[in-house]
Amino acid sequence: MVGFVEMVSLSTRRQTRVGMSTRTPVFKVKVVDRIDHDCFAFTQGLAFDDNGDLFESTGMHGESEIRRLDPDSGEILQREALEYKRFGEGVTISRGHVLQLTWRSGVGFIRDRQTLKEIDTWEFEGDGWGITTDDSDNLLFLTDGTEIIRILDATTLRPIRSMAVTDGTRPIKLLNDIQFIEGELWANVWMSDVLAVIDATTGSVNRWIDLRGLLVQSSVAPKVRPDVLNGLAYDPTKKRVLVTGKYWPQMFYVEVNNEPIDGLIEDINQSFVDLNWLRWFTKAMNID
Repeated sequence: MVGFVEMVSLSTRRQTRVGMSTRTPVFKVKVVDRIDHDCFAFTQGLAFDDNGDLFESTGMHGESEIRRLDPDSGEILQREALEYKRFGEGVTISRGHVLQLTWRSGVGFIRDRQTLKEIDTWEFEGDGWGITTDDSDNLLFLTDGTEIIRILDATTLRPIRSMAVTDGTRPIKLLNDIQFIEGELWANVWMSDVLAVIDATTGSVNRWIDLRGLLVQSSVAPKVRPDVLNGLAYDPTKKRVLVTGKYWPQMFYVEVNNEPIDGLIEDINQSFVDLNWLRWFTKAMNID
């Protein structure tokens, strides 16, 4: 999420641009499989555990949940609702538990991985957007909608340091859902159709992954109002990447092409966001 003034400013433009260095390679993907997704789910985060079980965190006041999904069909196998005042955000698996962020409450939930019930909570400063853990499960990485990634000790849940994400000299703001994949951080950039692949130590963008046109590969029912791209996860058991969006009717398993696309892209324009998202975010901002 972002502040209301900035959000309104963004809404006045038909397209959102992601500042990119012409020196940073851009890669397309191919869809290797697709599964159903609840088109009423305001997806805030996805995560696989080491067994290949898939978890989803959804947002909006009164609609926020933590869910277990069938990774091969998308069926909702289990769900646990948050109390009305909590706005669900990112999710990850750490130390055998499900960790779920909230947006502006400064509270994270520690959940039993089997029952999804709340075991404990922890407090953090600022907004919560995305969360992931490294392969060793020693560090947690949190986004808050800015260019800053906060790094926490996975045992104590206390902050260690932070780093700014940049492409060349340009800060990359609006970092959203985030996933640690084979030594790098992959992040959604809110209001865009790209993923930033980030050096987990320095914060430098190593490359971009272009997901433009992904949603149009599915048949969207007339009454479905898909929102922005958000939600990515890595299945370590099958080494596959899953992506989706808020209110999307499908999720996509994708593979990144080996070669970068021809030419240089100075910016990537968001291609399908319906400005109906403003109505939902205005609703959210008016509720404490």
